[in-house]
Amino acid sequence: MSFNLARKVGVFAGVGLVVYVVAAALLFDRAELPPVGAVVFLVLIAAAVVQLLALWFFGELFRQGIAGGGGSVTSGNAYRAALMGATVARLLPAGGAATPVAMAWAVRREVRGAGGAAVRATVLNYGALLIATGVAMSVLAFLNRPVGWEASITVMGAVALGVGVVVMGGATRLGWLGSRLPGWLRRRLGQTMVDFPPDWRAQWLVWGRLLLEIAVLWMVLASFGIDLGPAQAAAAFGISQLAAGIPGTPGGLGFAEAGLVGALALFGFVPAVTIAPVLVFRIVSYWLPAGAGLAAGSIAFLRTGGTVPPMSPSFTLPDQDGNPVASDSYAGKHLVLFFYPKAMTPGCTIEAADFRDSYDEFLAGGYEIVGISPDPPEDNARFRQEHGLQFPLLSDEDHSLADQLGAWGKKKLYGKEVEGIIRSTFVMDPDGNVERECRNVRVAGHVDRLKRDLIG
Repeated sequence: MSFNLARKVGVFAGVGLVVYVVAAALLFDRAELPPVGAVVFLVLIAAAVVQLLALWFFGELFRQGIAGGGGSVTSGNAYRAALMGATVARLLPAGGAATPVAMAWAVRREVRGAGGAAVRATVLNYGALLIATGVAMSVLAFLNRPVGWEASITVMGAVALGVGVVVMGGATRLGWLGSRLPGWLRRRLGQTMVDFPPDWRAQWLVWGRLLLEIAVLWMVLASFGIDLGPAQAAAAFGISQLAAGIPGTPGGLGFAEAGLVGALALFGFVPAVTIAPVLVFRIVSYWLPAGAGLAAGSIAFLRTGGTVPPMSPSFTLPDQDGNPVASDSYAGKHLVLFFYPKAMTPGCTIEAADFRDSYDEFLAGGYEIVGISPDPPEDNARFRQEHGLQFPLLSDEDHSLADQLGAWGKKKLYGKEVEGIIRSTFVMDPDGNVERECRNVRVAGHVDRLKRDLIG
């Protein structure tokens, strides 16, 4: 991706929107539709708001996945990531595959390696779409709607439902899948590629987004006198979205519209009546999010190609004995740096002890261990001696290294907001670049997970 691609995408978006608006206006003159008045415009504005709200649900699902991997982002940045992901999915050929990359890039300043969380959110949404489409088709087949298509609808519904269940199940095993991916791809997806079954909140976010997007379709069509039942609206929406994913055109342009017009034809609405409302629906559900995403920063993503420069921190810090230790001394080695807030405290003691107990395994796997805190060397010396820690503990009293790596900032402590070390772990490659990071670490099980990911 490059500046030229970003410019082409921007031009494509502008021209495409104009073409859709003009086509919809021309087709309205030929269609037998009720007159467009103030009420219709109000309904369309409401539908646009609902569409943007649906993307907020998607952003919150992404945010939850990041938290499951030990990171954190604000709701605002998660929403921005969702808008950028929506733009990439709509404006690039096969853009759905690039959606996780765009979303991870959008939050790179808060957490690196959020691709796994974006994959989880995307897969959960595709699974829910398939399940809803399958259920809706099954209901329509049971009701003999449309007449003469019962057998075909039944088969398609069963297939969609079955595939959806498998996809949803696969979303809970991303950690297992990630452990079997090539190393370069695993590092690209980051620490959020974890086994994280969707809890009640994830289900609420997944199904809430889907219901809102189906509601957008229903609102737009109803404003033009095309009344659909709940199962018809769900089936028509699902068919159009699945049709959009088949070709390699940006957002399935042309295919999504054809799929939706075809589905409505099965329900007795002739194309001459439905084409114009379908184009209006696509303006609300396709072009509006695409434009919002461009405003949110997708152009910058396209210009950079989604690349995130590696962090390459350099440091010289005193160890527990007051001797200076430089990052250059670990050149050519894999290094695990774990930041802990304060020596001798319960959580830090447990984490350090876990690294101590697994030290030989890390060493055998080619990884050196170093602990870092803002404590003075004498406190770290006592901490190291009392708990038999084999690895050095460095003092970052002015938090200069923590600042470089984003491990110093505001956090909640006993209900109050304070500034200090954010418990984090960074894995450095032999060239001194950060190849993996875990932020806002939860002590319980952290070392075991890291060990499993790094050395099996």
